[in-house]
Amino acid sequence: THPENLFKECSCFCELVSNPKQMPEILFRAMNAAIGNQDVAVIVLPGDVAVMEMEIDELPVWNQPRLPHIVPQHDDIEEMAAHLETGKRITLFCGAGCEGAHDEVVELAKRLQAPVVHAFRGKEWVEWDNPYDVGMTGLLGYTSGYRAIEQCDTLVMLGTDFPYRPFYPENAKVIQVDRDPSALGRRVPLTQGIIGTVKDTLKELLPLVAQRGDTEFIDTVRKAYAKFRGDLDSYAVAEPDGVAIHPQYFVNRLNKLAAEDAIFTFDVGTPVIWTARHLKTNGNRRIL
Repeated sequence: THPENLFKECSCFCELVSNPKQMPEILFRAMNAAIGNQDVAVIVLPGDVAVMEMEIDELPVWNQPRLPHIVPQHDDIEEMAAHLETGKRITLFCGAGCEGAHDEVVELAKRLQAPVVHAFRGKEWVEWDNPYDVGMTGLLGYTSGYRAIEQCDTLVMLGTDFPYRPFYPENAKVIQVDRDPSALGRRVPLTQGIIGTVKDTLKELLPLVAQRGDTEFIDTVRKAYAKFRGDLDSYAVAEPDGVAIHPQYFVNRLNKLAAEDAIFTFDVGTPVIWTARHLKTNGNRRIL
């Protein structure tokens, strides 16, 4: 078999170890790739190689790389601020690239009075302690998240590569911030694409964004979110003895009993739905 051929399609690094002497170098490269790309690295280690003896003259030392801070050109920041100034109904769409940028995202939403929609991979970074969060969009999404994007005139994509094109607005300006240049405009035509890490980009942007007072758009979306959230929570309740429990209730109980820094993983299919909709994040919990 050749498992390396299988895993190459779903990882940023995949190498086969055919000799024990290769292991230190391949291991270091794998760890560097996983950290630098924030992605999965795979080492294929055949059983016969794994049991071989390896002579080590000197214990190898690995130095962990640090992720870079990517700050856009100031002209790009000024252009983004100008687009936001002319927008009347702005929505922030947040993904995994918002890791570490929770406070900046919430502050931008506050100043723009903008709803925050999150992709599933952005849930653990922006959902908690965020009065502007209105849930997800897409196949797992909420009515409120869908409306916030459908009805906006300016969509700001922050660290997301959300793939489902039917859920993007048709006539809105779209601004995308991502550290990966190849992600810009991959899913939807852009008004502006910015190469940068979300936290560093928003730090530069916030001084150029004034506080708004018009809350009509965010209030409308919040009402839709409150209704949908109430409908979801109505299923997450205990049933009488002898009656099968709803899976929503199971996740609700798990959410209350799990540690504040628990790491959650789940099977494909409906467990993804229950996790996405009923598991609560807090900034310390992780979803894998």
